[in-house]
Amino acid sequence: LVPSTKWMPAYLGSSKNGWRENFYGDVFAACTTAAFLVPQGMSYALIANLDPIYGLYCATFPLIVYGLLGTSRQLAMGPVAIVSLILGHGLHELEEPKLADGSQNPEYVKLAIAASFFAGILQLFMGLFKMGFVTRLLSHPVLSGFTSAAALIIGFGQVKHVLGFSPKSSDNLFLLVADILTRIGKEAHWPSLVMGIGVIIIMFTFKNIPQLKKLPSAMIVVVVGILVSWGMNLGETHGFKIAGTVPGGIPAPSLPSFPQQEQVGPLLTLVLVLSLIGYMESIAVGMVYASKNGYETVPDQELVAIGLANVVGSLFSAYPTAGGFGRTAVNANAGSKTPLAGMISGLLMLIVLTWLTPLFYHLPKPVLGAIVIVAVTGLLDTAEPKRLWKTEAYDDLMSLVVTFFATCVVGVETGVGIGVGLSLFVLIARAAAPNYVVLGHVAGTTAYHDIKIMEVAKPVAQHVIVRFDADLWFANCLAFKEAVFRELRSADLHGGAIRRLVLDFSGVNYVDSSAMHALHEVVHELHREHPNLEIAIAGAKRVCRKILMKELKIVNCAQMHQLSSANLRNVQTRMGDEASADLGMAMDSGHGVGVIVSSDEAMLAQLFERFKCQNSGKIREDVAMYVINELKIGVEPSNIQLSYPGSTTVCDASSDDPEVGKVTLGYAGFKDLARASVLSTDELLHDSTSIHGESPDATFYSNVHEAVNAPLGCLPSRPEEGVEVEPAGVLTV
Repeated sequence: LVPSTKWMPAYLGSSKNGWRENFYGDVFAACTTAAFLVPQGMSYALIANLDPIYGLYCATFPLIVYGLLGTSRQLAMGPVAIVSLILGHGLHELEEPKLADGSQNPEYVKLAIAASFFAGILQLFMGLFKMGFVTRLLSHPVLSGFTSAAALIIGFGQVKHVLGFSPKSSDNLFLLVADILTRIGKEAHWPSLVMGIGVIIIMFTFKNIPQLKKLPSAMIVVVVGILVSWGMNLGETHGFKIAGTVPGGIPAPSLPSFPQQEQVGPLLTLVLVLSLIGYMESIAVGMVYASKNGYETVPDQELVAIGLANVVGSLFSAYPTAGGFGRTAVNANAGSKTPLAGMISGLLMLIVLTWLTPLFYHLPKPVLGAIVIVAVTGLLDTAEPKRLWKTEAYDDLMSLVVTFFATCVVGVETGVGIGVGLSLFVLIARAAAPNYVVLGHVAGTTAYHDIKIMEVAKPVAQHVIVRFDADLWFANCLAFKEAVFRELRSADLHGGAIRRLVLDFSGVNYVDSSAMHALHEVVHELHREHPNLEIAIAGAKRVCRKILMKELKIVNCAQMHQLSSANLRNVQTRMGDEASADLGMAMDSGHGVGVIVSSDEAMLAQLFERFKCQNSGKIREDVAMYVINELKIGVEPSNIQLSYPGSTTVCDASSDDPEVGKVTLGYAGFKDLARASVLSTDELLHDSTSIHGESPDATFYSNVHEAVNAPLGCLPSRPEEGVEVEPAGVLTV
């Protein structure tokens, strides 16, 4: 929970990544970022309808807390434009930001600070309980459309500081623009407009000239603006709006005031949006610079760090903070190597609050407005819609366009809600129509590919092979069922040409109860209408096998092979003629798996005694699952050893401990013990079916090639109803 306890000792020591290599870069980056934070913090506070000083509060303790707890070495915490915009729009519905005399409404400020506290608590809770995945509900196209719309809303919202008049408040961006255009000729303060345009031109010049890029352009125009305003007395004699008195000192820590009862619901809804958007922006930029610098961030720990930063910040009058794109780029390009750079930036901002706030009295607000306008141009994402159009991702492009116009027309909070809803709708719509392909065999290989894509892949005679490339759950189980019957019909099932259906589950990671019910219906409907059709499930993962075996009777007959005559002679030689006379054995000596059939229990005990830790050993998991399922033995298949009740445990030959993994599987009767010969896979399956009185629903195979090459007709017919089978003999595994 405190990553700084790992990197700080190394930093203070004499290691390769110690202070000698990193300190000067961190200090320079901290000073550069602090110079960037002063004008940016004051400007972004205006977006949130707060006095500039609250933006400076956001750039103090949150930076220090994140430096101690965060995992990104370059992420620069502080106020961000989108969070400020969402906060300003949301709180405006609850309280007016200004009083009648134009001063800040203290109730509005209390709500902003409370929002920071609750946002921090929510982020902390999500981090501790590993809930960072929730942010994935907002897809990248939806986020791109939202941020582009937010950039326009922020930009036009700051035009009031450049023009010198306030347009009518509206959630509809187009109405806001129309109001500005109708009033600009009569109400604009032209000197302010000239100053704002001049600042915008200067800052874009700094951004586009390589030699000037690294200079703190925002701080430079702030200093120049203050000097010009002070020298020419712009506020009093020329009608410019200036920052005015900026309170000095560090606010005393205090718990936030809780909102009124009727404000709790809307405030918590606002907090949820703020938390998700702020975290998404932070983790996105953090991961970019982590990748560039060869380390990894921990998403859930980032939630903890950002959450505690907001909680502590709220104690010192800060509104919600996050990691910003532009500010992090400045920090990284200036040479930041460790989180210490952010902590030093926070300390420098405390110095600014303590001694330097009187210097901002003459700062013209057109300068702050112009700084914001230039900053948010970086949020306009014109590349994403072009990329989506080029790659023909039309559904994602539609999501982007809908979110963009929804945010512009109905407001930020509703726009985010529509974006999340649209992301979920697209996700469910895609999941409800799972991708599947019909596979064909490439001659001379063991490869099977989509017959619609690869011409060399040809259908396999008497087989239909269908591969599903999605998890099976309630949203798509009906589509799965329809796909199976559709492909069987198209392959002329009713003509009798198809003998085996192979379901390739290599792309399926999970099967829920609804999908299991659908699969159960598919299997039993096919068995009822087409008794001779075999169903094979190939490539199913372990978790899917366990789920499938709970609902269906599935055997694994592809993993056990007939013993070669050479191996049988070897066993007979080791056991002696007397013991081998009653022996019928199927053993895969390469894997150390044996199936032993005999009516002589004394001989079996002798066999296990003789073969312990030699030809017998740990049973493979897939074979154990087969045995347990067929013999109806409730034993977990993991780490199972061959053993015989009352005899010495047969152990893994590689283990020195005879007690390792000791598990007894037990006995089951077989119908015909007169065969003193090797039991083949098909014979073993037939005998086990006789015991249970029913045929298996399907068969597991490790891959499609194995399923296709298994002999057709090896599965026995289902016995007639009412016929009981008398078991006899012993099977020992």
